[in-house]
Amino acid sequence: CAPRVPHVFVAQPAVAQEPMASMQDAAQDLQKQVEDLQGRVQTNMLPLEKKMAQCALDCYSKIGADYNAIHQCVESCQQGMQVVGKQVKREMDSLQSSVQSCQQTVVKRLEPRFEAARNDPEAQNGLQRDFDQGMVQCVKDTMPLLPDIERRINGYIKQG
Repeated sequence: CAPRVPHVFVAQPAVAQEPMASMQDAAQDLQKQVEDLQGRVQTNMLPLEKKMAQCALDCYSKIGADYNAIHQCVESCQQGMQVVGKQVKREMDSLQSSVQSCQQTVVKRLEPRFEAARNDPEAQNGLQRDFDQGMVQCVKDTMPLLPDIERRINGYIKQG
């Protein structure tokens, strides 16, 4: 069975306000681009999956009735796919970690202002705008990473 490509999640606050439309749009755009990348990766992995499945089938016809030898053969057929799956997962985890790290940086940067804005609706609105802008910037900073990630993943698949 082929490894599933993990999803990348972008934090989105639950409070709906006008300035957030841009932040939500940016987050949804990133999510769509990542999902599209994941779909292309799954498609590009099909030949490797087929090669692994054929290799496993060949174990049964080449080795005979020695179940230990057949199982070892099948396991060796699966090793390349497992390595590629781990490499793909590492790339996607790194992408998600990058987004989350950026988001945490925005929150930490604004944290000192949260307390001061507690009883000031105008300051809260300004803080929300700054938060939204920071989140949009995190998404904008992440988008250019996707082509390189895809290139590396395709390289892993070709090596598999």
